[in-house]
Amino acid sequence: MREYLDILYYQIIKRNVIILRKLGRNVDDKKFAVFLLLVLIVSILLSLYFDLTLRGSVFLIFVYLGAAIHLPAVMYENKIERLEQYIPEALYVMVLALEAGRSINEALEDVVRNDIKEVSIVFRKILYLMEKQKMSFEESITIVSNLYDSRILRMLARTVVENMRSGGNLSESLKTLAKTLIELQNYKRQLLSVIAGALAVGFIILCGVIPAVRSEEHTSE
Repeated sequence: MREYLDILYYQIIKRNVIILRKLGRNVDDKKFAVFLLLVLIVSILLSLYFDLTLRGSVFLIFVYLGAAIHLPAVMYENKIERLEQYIPEALYVMVLALEAGRSINEALEDVVRNDIKEVSIVFRKILYLMEKQKMSFEESITIVSNLYDSRILRMLARTVVENMRSGGNLSESLKTLAKTLIELQNYKRQLLSVIAGALAVGFIILCGVIPAVRSEEHTSE
Protein backbone atom coordinates (compact mmCIF):
# COMPACT_ATOMS: atom_id res chain seq x y z
CA MET A 1 0.00 0.00 0.00
CA ARG A 2 2.81 2.39 0.90
CA GLU A 3 4.46 1.72 -2.45
CA TYR A 4 1.31 2.78 -4.34
CA LEU A 5 0.97 5.90 -2.21
CA ASP A 6 4.59 6.82 -2.98
CA ILE A 7 3.95 6.37 -6.70
CA LEU A 8 0.79 8.48 -6.47
CA TYR A 9 2.65 11.16 -4.51
CA TYR A 10 5.42 11.30 -7.10
CA GLN A 11 3.08 11.42 -10.10
CA ILE A 12 0.75 14.07 -8.65
CA ILE A 13 3.04 16.30 -6.57
CA LYS A 14 6.76 15.58 -6.84
CA ARG A 15 6.83 15.32 -10.64
CA ASN A 16 4.92 18.58 -11.04
CA VAL A 17 7.21 20.36 -8.57
CA ILE A 18 10.22 19.27 -10.64
CA ILE A 19 8.55 20.58 -13.81
CA LEU A 20 7.65 23.90 -12.17
CA ARG A 21 11.23 24.36 -11.00
CA LYS A 22 12.39 23.79 -14.57
CA LEU A 23 10.05 26.63 -15.47
CA GLY A 24 11.79 28.83 -12.91
CA ARG A 25 8.97 28.72 -10.34
CA ASN A 26 9.97 28.68 -6.67
CA VAL A 27 7.60 25.88 -5.63
CA ASP A 28 8.01 23.03 -3.17
CA ASP A 29 5.87 19.99 -2.37
CA LYS A 30 3.83 21.77 0.32
CA LYS A 31 3.00 24.75 -1.89
CA PHE A 32 1.79 22.55 -4.73
CA ALA A 33 -0.25 20.41 -2.32
CA VAL A 34 -1.88 23.60 -0.96
CA PHE A 35 -2.59 24.69 -4.55
CA LEU A 36 -4.38 21.38 -5.24
CA LEU A 37 -6.31 21.74 -1.98
CA LEU A 38 -7.47 25.23 -3.02
CA VAL A 39 -8.57 23.90 -6.40
CA LEU A 40 -10.51 21.16 -4.64
CA ILE A 41 -12.21 23.68 -2.34
CA VAL A 42 -13.08 26.01 -5.25
CA SER A 43 -14.56 23.14 -7.27
CA ILE A 44 -16.68 22.04 -4.28
CA LEU A 45 -17.92 25.61 -3.71
CA LEU A 46 -18.81 25.93 -7.39
CA SER A 47 -20.73 22.67 -7.34
CA LEU A 48 -22.67 23.92 -4.30
CA TYR A 49 -23.28 27.33 -5.89
CA PHE A 50 -24.71 25.80 -9.08
CA ASP A 51 -26.60 23.19 -7.02
CA LEU A 52 -25.17 20.27 -9.00
CA THR A 53 -26.10 16.68 -8.45
CA LEU A 54 -23.62 14.30 -6.81
CA ARG A 55 -22.55 13.00 -10.21
CA GLY A 56 -22.16 16.53 -11.55
CA SER A 57 -20.15 17.59 -8.50
CA VAL A 58 -17.80 14.61 -8.82
CA PHE A 59 -17.35 15.35 -12.51
CA LEU A 60 -16.59 19.03 -11.84
CA ILE A 61 -14.06 18.18 -9.11
CA PHE A 62 -12.43 15.58 -11.36
CA VAL A 63 -12.11 18.07 -14.24
CA TYR A 64 -10.69 20.88 -12.08
CA LEU A 65 -8.19 18.66 -10.27
CA GLY A 66 -7.18 16.96 -13.51
CA ALA A 67 -6.55 20.33 -15.15
CA ALA A 68 -4.52 21.52 -12.14
CA ILE A 69 -2.40 18.36 -12.10
CA HIS A 70 -1.64 18.51 -15.83
CA LEU A 71 -1.14 22.30 -15.97
CA PRO A 72 2.65 22.25 -15.23
CA ALA A 73 3.27 19.66 -17.95
CA VAL A 74 1.29 21.72 -20.48
CA MET A 75 3.20 24.88 -19.52
CA TYR A 76 6.53 23.05 -19.88
CA GLU A 77 5.58 21.59 -23.27
CA ASN A 78 4.68 25.10 -24.48
CA LYS A 79 8.04 26.38 -23.25
CA ILE A 80 9.93 23.62 -25.11
CA GLU A 81 7.85 24.23 -28.22
CA ARG A 82 8.74 27.95 -28.15
CA LEU A 83 12.39 27.07 -27.61
CA GLU A 84 12.46 24.74 -30.61
CA GLN A 85 10.56 27.26 -32.72
CA TYR A 86 13.25 29.93 -32.28
CA ILE A 87 16.34 27.69 -32.49
CA PRO A 88 16.69 28.19 -36.31
CA GLU A 89 16.72 31.98 -35.86
CA ALA A 90 19.46 31.63 -33.23
CA LEU A 91 21.45 29.35 -35.50
CA TYR A 92 21.43 31.90 -38.31
CA VAL A 93 22.71 34.55 -35.87
CA MET A 94 25.53 32.18 -34.95
CA VAL A 95 26.27 31.44 -38.61
CA LEU A 96 26.65 35.15 -39.39
CA ALA A 97 29.06 35.58 -36.47
CA LEU A 98 31.13 32.50 -37.38
CA GLU A 99 31.33 33.48 -41.05
CA ALA A 100 32.60 36.90 -39.94
CA GLY A 101 35.52 35.11 -38.27
CA ARG A 102 34.28 35.41 -34.70
CA SER A 103 34.64 32.71 -32.02
CA ILE A 104 31.93 30.37 -30.82
CA ASN A 105 31.74 32.31 -27.54
CA GLU A 106 31.10 35.54 -29.44
CA ALA A 107 28.48 33.79 -31.57
CA LEU A 108 26.65 32.70 -28.41
CA GLU A 109 26.90 36.24 -27.02
CA ASP A 110 25.30 37.59 -30.20
CA VAL A 111 22.30 35.30 -29.66
CA VAL A 112 22.00 36.48 -26.05
CA ARG A 113 22.24 40.14 -27.10
CA ASN A 114 19.57 39.65 -29.76
CA ASP A 115 17.27 38.38 -26.99
CA ILE A 116 15.82 35.54 -29.04
CA LYS A 117 12.91 34.09 -27.09
CA GLU A 118 13.78 31.11 -24.87
CA VAL A 119 17.00 30.37 -26.80
CA SER A 120 18.86 33.33 -25.30
CA ILE A 121 18.16 31.95 -21.82
CA VAL A 122 19.65 28.58 -22.79
CA PHE A 123 22.73 30.13 -24.40
CA ARG A 124 23.21 32.39 -21.37
CA LYS A 125 23.47 29.27 -19.22
CA ILE A 126 26.09 27.83 -21.58
CA LEU A 127 28.13 31.04 -21.36
CA TYR A 128 27.81 31.02 -17.57
CA LEU A 129 29.29 27.52 -17.33
CA MET A 130 32.08 28.47 -19.69
CA GLU A 131 32.99 31.81 -18.11
CA LYS A 132 32.19 31.26 -14.42
CA GLN A 133 32.66 27.52 -14.01
CA LYS A 134 35.58 27.37 -16.48
CA MET A 135 34.07 24.45 -18.40
CA SER A 136 34.78 23.74 -22.04
CA PHE A 137 32.20 24.57 -24.67
CA GLU A 138 31.54 20.88 -25.33
CA GLU A 139 30.88 20.19 -21.64
CA SER A 140 28.72 23.29 -21.21
CA ILE A 141 26.41 22.72 -24.16
CA THR A 142 26.05 19.03 -23.30
CA ILE A 143 25.10 19.78 -19.68
CA VAL A 144 22.62 22.52 -20.58
CA SER A 145 21.00 20.51 -23.40
CA ASN A 146 20.37 17.65 -20.97
CA LEU A 147 18.46 20.02 -18.67
CA TYR A 148 15.71 20.38 -21.29
CA ASP A 149 13.43 17.69 -22.71
CA SER A 150 14.13 18.87 -26.24
CA ARG A 151 15.40 16.46 -28.88
CA ILE A 152 16.21 19.38 -31.17
CA LEU A 153 18.39 21.06 -28.54
CA ARG A 154 20.23 17.79 -27.91
CA MET A 155 20.61 17.36 -31.67
CA LEU A 156 22.16 20.83 -31.83
CA ALA A 157 24.56 19.94 -29.01
CA ARG A 158 25.66 16.71 -30.72
CA THR A 159 26.08 18.47 -34.06
CA VAL A 160 28.28 21.21 -32.59
CA VAL A 161 30.36 18.87 -30.42
CA GLU A 162 30.98 16.32 -33.19
CA ASN A 163 31.78 19.07 -35.68
CA MET A 164 34.31 20.71 -33.38
CA ARG A 165 35.95 17.39 -32.61
CA SER A 166 36.25 16.46 -36.27
CA GLY A 167 37.42 19.96 -37.28
CA GLY A 168 34.62 20.45 -39.80
CA ASN A 169 33.00 23.66 -41.00
CA LEU A 170 30.76 24.58 -38.06
CA SER A 171 28.94 27.44 -39.78
CA GLU A 172 27.91 25.18 -42.69
CA SER A 173 26.71 22.48 -40.29
CA LEU A 174 24.63 24.99 -38.34
CA LYS A 175 23.22 26.44 -41.56
CA THR A 176 22.18 22.98 -42.75
CA LEU A 177 20.61 22.20 -39.38
CA ALA A 178 18.70 25.50 -39.40
CA LYS A 179 17.32 24.82 -42.90
CA THR A 180 16.28 21.30 -41.89
CA LEU A 181 14.48 22.55 -38.78
CA ILE A 182 12.63 25.24 -40.75
CA GLU A 183 11.51 22.64 -43.28
CA LEU A 184 10.28 20.39 -40.46
CA GLN A 185 8.37 23.29 -38.91
CA ASN A 186 6.73 24.11 -42.27
CA TYR A 187 5.82 20.44 -42.75
CA LYS A 188 4.35 20.32 -39.24
CA ARG A 189 2.24 23.44 -39.89
CA GLN A 190 0.97 21.99 -43.18
CA LEU A 191 0.12 18.71 -41.50
CA LEU A 192 -1.75 20.47 -38.68
CA SER A 193 -3.62 22.55 -41.25
CA VAL A 194 -4.74 19.42 -43.10
CA ILE A 195 -5.81 17.74 -39.85
CA ALA A 196 -7.71 20.87 -38.75
CA GLY A 197 -9.48 20.96 -42.13
CA ALA A 198 -10.44 17.31 -41.86
CA LEU A 199 -11.75 17.81 -38.32
CA ALA A 200 -13.77 20.84 -39.47
CA VAL A 201 -15.37 18.82 -42.29
CA GLY A 202 -16.13 16.00 -39.86
CA PHE A 203 -17.69 18.45 -37.41
CA ILE A 204 -19.88 19.96 -40.15
CA ILE A 205 -21.03 16.51 -41.20
CA LEU A 206 -21.72 15.52 -37.60
CA CYS A 207 -23.64 18.70 -36.74
CA GLY A 208 -25.34 19.40 -40.04
CA VAL A 209 -25.68 16.54 -42.47
CA ILE A 210 -26.51 13.73 -40.06
CA PRO A 211 -29.30 15.64 -38.22
CA ALA A 212 -30.74 16.67 -41.61
CA VAL A 213 -30.78 13.05 -42.81
CA ARG A 214 -32.46 11.93 -39.61
CA SER A 215 -35.04 14.72 -39.99
CA GLU A 216 -35.85 13.55 -43.53
CA GLU A 217 -36.19 9.97 -42.29
CA HIS A 218 -38.70 11.06 -39.61
CA THR A 219 -40.62 13.11 -42.20
CA SER A 220 -40.88 10.18 -44.60
CA GLU A 221 -42.20 8.00 -41.81
